[in-house]
Amino acid sequence: MYNFGEECYTFAKNPGSRVEKLSNSPAKLIIHQTFKIMDNRVQMVVPSEKVDTASQKIAEIDALFPGTLSLTADERRGGMKLGEKSLSFVSKGVEFMQRSPEFTPAYVDTPEAVRDFEAAKNLFAVGRQLQILADKINDTATQAGIEAMAAVMAYYNSVKQASKQGVAGARTIYDDLSVRFPGRGRSNPEPTQTPE
Repeated sequence: MYNFGEECYTFAKNPGSRVEKLSNSPAKLIIHQTFKIMDNRVQMVVPSEKVDTASQKIAEIDALFPGTLSLTADERRGGMKLGEKSLSFVSKGVEFMQRSPEFTPAYVDTPEAVRDFEAAKNLFAVGRQLQILADKINDTATQAGIEAMAAVMAYYNSVKQASKQGVAGARTIYDDLSVRFPGRGRSNPEPTQTPE
């Protein structure tokens, strides 16, 4: 017979051992969730007022750059990619176009080329800053979601056990949560693992 308490005790006596060494059991699942909860890396408070303020600031940044556009997937794939090396090439090229215009083809608009280069250079600088911020926000949101999921999964497993034991009120909570379990349709089998 499986002894849940004994397995938890064995793991607690050997904290240096990894969760993966445990058998595929409820103890492993709950210990894994507990470590995620204990690894509380996100402790910030984000009230809706801050979200509203951020949205306003983003709208202000957007308004600073009228005329921005969105490329289609085909346009992104088909166009030349401008990296640091190619931007350096374009920078030197427009410099020569202005300094030695006799080599510029008649169909090329030098002032427009200069404007395009300046726009690209400066927008890339803004885009890099925004991308760094977006990555930080998305990474923090992901970690906060993982921590919240771990806490809810621990609660879910506790309610599940209480429901099996006939504890009053547990079945209603369990039934409500079980049909909302991530990736589970109404006809799917009972979930047995933490959703990744």
